[in-house]
Amino acid sequence: MSKQSYQVVLYVGKNIPSLEGVSVVNITPKAESMESIVDAIKSAELTAADLRAKTLLVVEEIGIELALKIYSMVIGFAGRRINISVDGQIIDAASLNHFGVISKDAGKPEETVEVVELERESFSFNEELDPVTVSKLRYAKKCILPATLTLKESLELFVRAAGYRVRNNGDHLPTMKISESNAANEEENYLDFNEYRKMGNELRRLVKTDDRGAVVERITPTERDILLEQAAKLPIEVALMYLGSYSDETGELWRCPRPERHRNGDLNPSMKINEEKVRCYRCDLEAIDAVRIIMDSLDVTPDEACKIIVSELI
Repeated sequence: MSKQSYQVVLYVGKNIPSLEGVSVVNITPKAESMESIVDAIKSAELTAADLRAKTLLVVEEIGIELALKIYSMVIGFAGRRINISVDGQIIDAASLNHFGVISKDAGKPEETVEVVELERESFSFNEELDPVTVSKLRYAKKCILPATLTLKESLELFVRAAGYRVRNNGDHLPTMKISESNAANEEENYLDFNEYRKMGNELRRLVKTDDRGAVVERITPTERDILLEQAAKLPIEVALMYLGSYSDETGELWRCPRPERHRNGDLNPSMKINEEKVRCYRCDLEAIDAVRIIMDSLDVTPDEACKIIVSELI
């Protein structure tokens, strides 16, 4: 998969590429501070709507710590995982994160592990970690990233570790340091990357109703585009009920309409609605709208899902 497969490229580095048919947005900060990264995103005049397009974060010739800061803030701003390109190689962040999220743990340890070192050899990308190891990582207070790793290896491990640390459907990015030593007493060297994610989320909220023009060039929508957009506005609750789903007593959690993918048929509802989208952490890599939940549940095309919505539900 190449950069040209994406609609928006967020670029961090020294040599901004020119890609035909792709909107390239420079978000390279002037310094490594949180304030500088926020200023870079603001200066790019991005909105959350821009990142609804297929987006790639490209990082070139920058330090590992800065790359992790920027990525943490970008996923907070986008509200989802975004793939990363390092030295021309694409990191499938959504899949790596999902792999960690669905991994089973052995429950919260009676004594929380203070520090876990993220050793690359312990993170086979084709095999699951044992539940005890998942628990240690999921609940550890701090993590250490070895300084001997490359930028690509560091980002891959960070993304995977962040997926393992998701609990109660919430993100808990690592408080982490990059070090050749696993000494836990070097407090000043640790960074709370979850704070960068939260800042990105706050920035997203602030510009959500902004009236600035989108980065992606406007095109004249076709009749099919208009139909897809109308169908996507269907309240997600209506789609879920059409698919036979139901909520729990609180009305906050819904049963997944794809019970065959769950060991217990998802009898205890686990899907949560957020901003008119819903996500099952076993079935979905990201939150999806009414069209996509109908597509996936009934195994139909986008056009067929739209016809169902327009003819039966709107």
